Amino acid sequence: MWWNGYTSGRTYFISLSFADDQVVIAQDSYDLEFMLNRLHEEYERWGLKISFKKTEFLVVNSETNFELLLNDEVQLSQIEQIKYLGVNINKRGLEQQEVKIRIQNAKRVIECLNSVWWDRQVSKRNWTNKLENDLDRAWLNPSCRLNPCYGCEVWTVNSGMHTDMDYLRRSARVSRRECVRNEVIRRRRDAQDTVVDRIERRSLNWFGHLMRMPDYRWPKRVFQWVPSQRRKRGRPRRSWNDGIRESMEARQLEDDDVFEID
Repeated sequence: MWWNGYTSGRTYFISLSFADDQVVIAQDSYDLEFMLNRLHEEYERWGLKISFKKTEFLVVNSETNFELLLNDEVQLSQIEQIKYLGVNINKRGLEQQEVKIRIQNAKRVIECLNSVWWDRQVSKRNWTNKLENDLDRAWLNPSCRLNPCYGCEVWTVNSGMHTDMDYLRRSARVSRRECVRNEVIRRRRDAQDTVVDRIERRSLNWFGHLMRMPDYRWPKRVFQWVPSQRRKRGRPRRSWNDGIRESMEARQLEDDDVFEID
């Protein structure tokens, strides 16, 4: 047996494949080097080649620098972060940096639309609810509400993610100097839920789907997996499951209710 990735019972989880990309998962550098070399040999048997220039490795939860040789001659590059399937992953795992990047991208869209919202040729008298709704459908919903939430089902939500009020104020042509309450703006823009509300709702939907899965499905196995290593000192980081439990408590949901979440 030449693999030693993530184990669940007697089953080994060693690789993720998507199109022509492949991720190899290992416990340490020795296992990873051994597994890569065996894969390299197997690929050559079938006339396939590994692109050495594009092959990199990421070490999670460690500050140690490693040397990794492929075929005893090609040294692979150790990187600080990687983008896989549109998601940024760094050496601390799926960090809040990914969420910050999404928020910054949405803010750039808002800045590009400032000239439209504050154009003097468009008087407030002509700035009707219909025009606001047309802008919402054409630009803001896809760019500022939907795109930042891509893949948000597995995010760990915290208070720093309450950020969409700036977009609502600008789209309603209300500056920060005007003493207008947030509730009034939300009612005017027909925005009853926040970005965080949408993220929590989608996370709960995924959690319900996860709980309904058979035990042999890999997403459920990974969710139920308990690391064998001892936890490091200090306060444990807020986990995705912590956020789910808080969302359920705020909505007065019990464990049995997740099977009915849709």
